[in-house]
Amino acid sequence: MLFPKHLQAELAHQELASDDVVTDIQFINIAYRPLPPGAATGGPNGVLKVLRDAVGPKYRGLYSRYFFEPKKIALPAWLQYFNKQHSLGTMARKLLEAEYFVTCELFSKLPQQFTMKAGCKYVFVCHDIGSAVGAYSAGYPYVLVYHQQGSFTHERTSFGEILNPSERWIMNHYEKTAFENALEVVFPSRGAYEAFEKTTETTALGKVNFGPEPVYNAADDFEISEEAAQGVFVQHGCVELLNPDLRSQYLVFVTVGDYSYNKGVDRCPVLLEKLANKTEKKIIWIALGTKHKGGYYEKLQKNSREYSFKTILIPQRLSHPIAMGIVAQADWFLMQQRHAIFDFSSLEAMSLSKGLILTPTEGNMDFDIDKNVVYFDPDNASDKSVDEIINTAPKEIGARAKKVYDNFFTQERFLDGYLRLYDRVIEKFLGADEAPAFTADDIAELSSKIRGKTVVIMGAGSSSTLLTEAECEGKILVGLNRSVLNSAIACDVHVMQDAPHSPKAWPQYLTKDVVRIYGQINRRSQLHNKLDTDLLKKLNVPFISYNLSSMAFDARRDEFNFTDANAPIMDAMGVFFSAVQIFAILGAQRIECTGIDFSGQNFDGVNPNKYNTSTMDCFEALMKQLRAVDFDFDVLHTTSSDVQDAFERYYVCDGSVGDLVEIKSRIQETIDPNLSVFRNMQRLSEAKLYEELLHYMDQEVDYQSQMLPKFLRERGQALYKLGRLQEAKQIFEQFFLQGGDSNACKSLLEKMKKKELLSI
Repeated sequence: MLFPKHLQAELAHQELASDDVVTDIQFINIAYRPLPPGAATGGPNGVLKVLRDAVGPKYRGLYSRYFFEPKKIALPAWLQYFNKQHSLGTMARKLLEAEYFVTCELFSKLPQQFTMKAGCKYVFVCHDIGSAVGAYSAGYPYVLVYHQQGSFTHERTSFGEILNPSERWIMNHYEKTAFENALEVVFPSRGAYEAFEKTTETTALGKVNFGPEPVYNAADDFEISEEAAQGVFVQHGCVELLNPDLRSQYLVFVTVGDYSYNKGVDRCPVLLEKLANKTEKKIIWIALGTKHKGGYYEKLQKNSREYSFKTILIPQRLSHPIAMGIVAQADWFLMQQRHAIFDFSSLEAMSLSKGLILTPTEGNMDFDIDKNVVYFDPDNASDKSVDEIINTAPKEIGARAKKVYDNFFTQERFLDGYLRLYDRVIEKFLGADEAPAFTADDIAELSSKIRGKTVVIMGAGSSSTLLTEAECEGKILVGLNRSVLNSAIACDVHVMQDAPHSPKAWPQYLTKDVVRIYGQINRRSQLHNKLDTDLLKKLNVPFISYNLSSMAFDARRDEFNFTDANAPIMDAMGVFFSAVQIFAILGAQRIECTGIDFSGQNFDGVNPNKYNTSTMDCFEALMKQLRAVDFDFDVLHTTSSDVQDAFERYYVCDGSVGDLVEIKSRIQETIDPNLSVFRNMQRLSEAKLYEELLHYMDQEVDYQSQMLPKFLRERGQALYKLGRLQEAKQIFEQFFLQGGDSNACKSLLEKMKKKELLSI
């Protein structure tokens, strides 16, 4: 927006004309802040890191890419001159840099062949207003997720910054432009919207398309260092907190937040003084945060000598594990913000079973669902709140806080909110007009042949050759794709939905005397794979069509369609998943399968198809959902251990394989329900319970998430400890392919490769 015209248009030539039909989109998620080195601790970059780990590289078959502020960026001389001439501070400069990065640098990092195809569009999901303005300048549609505490200028002045006229103008200009031109603007809480509404100086709220719901934050998996936290207690003269006999005589309050106007750390003593005068217990207050120019830390430090309670004021950020270790050993989590959006630190405290004491303002109101928050307003101090704190057992309210966190603010809920946001974008650009699976006449004709029967679904995998005539006797055999050419046993039905790779396939398929059920792909990005039904009509080949959904199935949030012929067949990007839904809808009493191997080998040679990365997620979801509706299903033959394991785990045994009573018992004895899945995996590893770790991981972590580096690392190390070296080697190789970095894993992989060489 402040850039020369030729730079503003750098990418605009790639944008579609307004009347062009969009056939495919890719999500570009960006936060122009550095990638957090460890656990995410809030802010645009922290949220995007959690989102990246949760969503992964694809959603509904659409690519989702993630970008952070680069470690180094070569700014042009004119921009450096502009910054210097206007004496711009860090945050004003970041706005300009973000726009420059998006309009002039980012394009080279994107697959250029994507936008060379007709109808393809990038859609940005921006977590800061600088990158949002960059997307706007480059001609790209974007959604804005706004994480600041109130308007941009309000947040900066709350930190004690004094803005010069140029900085204030730039901040207001970028904010106005980003908000008023977004497809949609969403906040991390309802209160965050209220804070912005109260403090914006220039944005015309009536011109903004606000989203229908907030997208609540979630805490990242994090480590706790209680030993290091205890070292902080010793360093600050609180050795008594380490003595169990003395600990009950104290109430420990912890505050995690910068010493700034908005965070209101300076207001905490109002409550603490009242508590100190009413309770017989001794009070210790620990404040952790970065001091800013407003002088709030210095004021607290000066007044601390007069307080009726002990204070530990730490003016710089501790490492996250130490900070969380201190929170874990406190009785209460205390924040007295003047403005609040939806703080990560409060979520982290809830995950650690801490009751919250908050001010009744904006985003803080979203936390209290089961009386897990005590509200105290220092500007209107009430003894009622003080009495409530004194009369409430910290462990009781902490347990309620943990329950609320688990039910409402987990990463699963966080993910669901963002996936709904993505779905709104997908629907806007790719449509969501759904046609029924079958016509009324077709459903009547097919149901009469299928209802009450056992159906054997045969894929083209090599295990299809294991099927015997005896296993098919009295059943309906359904051939998927080229499996209909398997001459060992004649098929009754042929099901397809993707155009065959070979032009020779159709003449071969049409020689078969089968009922033909062929799918209509409705996802615009996959229309090039549609079957040529016009050819079949010209040849007078009878077939029945079924309609697939216009959005790809996502195993994390969708349900397969087993019952409703008036709704589409869910498109899980595989004809097997469609076939199971079809024959369940048609009333099959039982479904069996063979040749479902998801491998590179077919019954008659190499499989030319490449399976989607979400295939196993979809298969696991299918097994869980078939069991949930009590549908009779069986895997007769497969060469895939993944398929067999998922079938046994999620269908046969509802998540348990064989007799795992002892394993499950040891898991329950070791894990802590107050900790995240990843932290509990580390506990199992520390206890050397490696079989238990693998089982726990398979139960609690979905297939796609298991491909993330941190989970691959834990699995590989456990397999190595169990002596399953070949599996460990494969997992470590996958770990490094996924961008993992670990000297320990590198050393183990080198050892295993060396052993292989020695054995040759």
